[in-house]
Amino acid sequence: MALLFLRKIATLVATLIFLATLTFFLLRILPGGPFDRERPMGESARAELSARYELDRPVLAQYGSYLGKAARLDFGPSYLRDGESVRDILAEGIPVTAFLALGALILALGIGLPLGVTAAASPGSGFDRALRLCAVSALSLPSFLTGAVLLYAFSLRLEIFPAAFWGGGAHRVLPLITLSLLPMAQIARLVRASVLENTSADYVRTARAKGLSESSVLWSHALRNSLLPLLTYLGPLLANLFAGTLVVETLFALPGLGSLFVSSVSGRDYPMVMGLTLLYGAILVAANLAAEISYGFVDPRLRLSNEAAR
Repeated sequence: MALLFLRKIATLVATLIFLATLTFFLLRILPGGPFDRERPMGESARAELSARYELDRPVLAQYGSYLGKAARLDFGPSYLRDGESVRDILAEGIPVTAFLALGALILALGIGLPLGVTAAASPGSGFDRALRLCAVSALSLPSFLTGAVLLYAFSLRLEIFPAAFWGGGAHRVLPLITLSLLPMAQIARLVRASVLENTSADYVRTARAKGLSESSVLWSHALRNSLLPLLTYLGPLLANLFAGTLVVETLFALPGLGSLFVSSVSGRDYPMVMGLTLLYGAILVAANLAAEISYGFVDPRLRLSNEAAR
């Protein structure tokens, strides 16, 4: 298990180096520059800014310096927010984005998982058909449309929740619901299908033959062996939730990483774009790593097979 973990860590580091390299050179290939504005800038001012941010050095020298600093989590100063480092700016936005992404994940799991198990307990029932209809409807709606409908209904018409900004608990309800609806529907469908597949397995029939209650059979036996597809989905889901906050933060005017990403791309803020790209890449790889490691705890057969393969 330890060797497998070290291999995954090595894969994570290699992936981040590749991602950093790709992002660095793509930004240099794109036409235009970080100091191009609607009003032309004088040559002396452009040369001063280029020297200040080391853009007058050869590209390979810039790349080597960038990798060395990135290894120390130093992404340099932001071009758009003079005097502030990218690391400090990211530290300000991470709590909002992390709260939204992790809160939406917990909400989606807390509601979607029991709904899926309940629907699997009575396939073809009215509840099962209603759940499938609601899940398909939720999956068909993009987040910006869901958020706009919630804003109109609960902020403008009913005036129950605030429409924007990041304040108390009431400000966080609509963004969390907007971000969690789609993964909640997908989790409910995934759990329902997986539990239904396992209810006909031999170990489930044996549990029923022993006289266990149907709820015990579903929640203690069928569900545990149905978690592998869910764990596989949770890795990319967490990364998608972090990326999906971009739309939600823009819609509800929240001070998270999403608004930073939009402004940094439009303003050609190289250090900010590279810092955000590495951060999102690290989240994706780490989430997948955590999902793969959890396989062995859910199904010991996978842990034993990995040990035998070594």
